[in-house]
Amino acid sequence: MTTSTEAPRLAVEPIGVERWRITNQGVVSVRLFETWLPHGRFRGESTRHDRVIGSGESVTLDLRVRTSGAPGETVENAFLILRLDGWRVLARLAVRFDSKARPHPEVVMLTSQRSGFSGVEE
Repeated sequence: MTTSTEAPRLAVEPIGVERWRITNQGVVSVRLFETWLPHGRFRGESTRHDRVIGSGESVTLDLRVRTSGAPGETVENAFLILRLDGWRVLARLAVRFDSKARPHPEVVMLTSQRSGFSGVEE
């Protein structure tokens, strides 16, 4: 498992709006406990997981998502938050709506933060 001093190295890839591939690019396993999509226009409730992702391994997650956008619109600063053992990984998203208002999420940036860094413990 990831130690408290080593940040997880993950890749997050949307396969569709409600399907996501998480790949562990680090050298140690990580345990995924929870995911959440908190944006008002690209929202998914907190989902509990208890999945170990080994080094070089991927898991596919099915997450229910509610979206709201007009044709041609882009929703900025949506997030997929992953809670791991001792860490939170934040995948910042841009969600582009095509000419038929179908959403297409794209990962813009990944950051990792230690759990409890803000004074709020798990």
